[in-house]
Amino acid sequence: MNVGSAIKPLLAAATLMQRPELATLEVRNDAPTMYDVWGLPLGKGFESGASCPLGWIGLRQYLSCSSNRFSAALVAAALAPAVRRDSVQMDDAPGVSFRLGGETHVGKRPHLALDRNHQIRADTLNASVLAAGLFALDSLNTSLELAAQLGREGRDSSVWMRLRDDRFNPVRVPLGLWPEQSRLAMMRGSRPATVRQLAMFSVGAAENRVTTLDLTQAFARLTTDRRVGLTFVPTQGHASFPSMALSKYSWYPAFIGGLHDVGTIGTAKGTQTAIAQQLSPSLTFYGKSGTLNAPPHVRHLRRADTTMVNGTPVVRILAFSDTVVPPVVAKTLLFAIGARYAHTSKPVANGGTAGGSGKAEDDSAGAIDCGVVGTIYFRLRRNPPHVESLATDFANERLWRLLRKHWQRLKVC
Repeated sequence: MNVGSAIKPLLAAATLMQRPELATLEVRNDAPTMYDVWGLPLGKGFESGASCPLGWIGLRQYLSCSSNRFSAALVAAALAPAVRRDSVQMDDAPGVSFRLGGETHVGKRPHLALDRNHQIRADTLNASVLAAGLFALDSLNTSLELAAQLGREGRDSSVWMRLRDDRFNPVRVPLGLWPEQSRLAMMRGSRPATVRQLAMFSVGAAENRVTTLDLTQAFARLTTDRRVGLTFVPTQGHASFPSMALSKYSWYPAFIGGLHDVGTIGTAKGTQTAIAQQLSPSLTFYGKSGTLNAPPHVRHLRRADTTMVNGTPVVRILAFSDTVVPPVVAKTLLFAIGARYAHTSKPVANGGTAGGSGKAEDDSAGAIDCGVVGTIYFRLRRNPPHVESLATDFANERLWRLLRKHWQRLKVC
């Protein structure tokens, strides 16, 4: 399913796990509408991020205000081959400016792995930094064909692995109970994707589809720094998950801090306060909201029919419209609420927090040690204005109260 901007933490972390030098990237937000990505035209206007201020946007602010401009720029740079390089390769690009490592670059852009038509080939995406990072993060595939091969009829049985009955006999789970396979692709088949399709991919639209199970599992890994595995199969005792070692990266404090900012000054502003009031002041919120309002993709077809009238062929032209992709209206909230034990602050490379925020590490800038992680997802038929923050409102008005009622029984923290 399309989850909108809730996919952005996964795309960013996957990129930075492979290319940590991109953590200091800053792009200039100079208007509410963007018309290009790294100087390459989008065809028509694309919202750059309604909650983002004008000026330079770095990693932390990108997550808190949900900058589409930054997301598209980062994903485009992450199309580079997954071969280790010591520095970001540059190309000439008149009219483009950005910052990297605190240095402003004018008339340049990171090398983009595009073909001669400025399009992205499927094999380029599948061999990219982004693809390698997504697979390392949560075994996510950028190839629709590979995702289909790994499952059965586009479904995933891993959440049912090792299910046994009360006599310890293996249980076969019906195919209908298997969740769908997640598939983060730009296009179907081998057709190349346009820069606009890249921009849509970077905001969780088009063929960028992930299940709520994979989304929750990946977000749990990012916020706990543990290789958490979700399953429907009960286990004996407490599960133990190995470390992801994300905390070793200099970009992690800015990354996790940006997810905390979502609930204080960002797109889910007020959520941290609601948790403090309804659950406990000692609990910290990390999250990412997502709103997607994708119009339908309509194909206009014309067909010529020839009939014989009194021995004379008569051609009639028939025109009709075919909705290839229905409209998608989705409201999503990824959340992690929990507590951190005492941690020793670690210095950040280059003296300061990655992403240009200039903030020192605080209590919200590290992985949680205990807590609850989840996804709220609403799929609507239309997008009335009064449900703009539906998922966040549901959490603040209903979910936290429910958790408070059962918090002691759950023994989370």
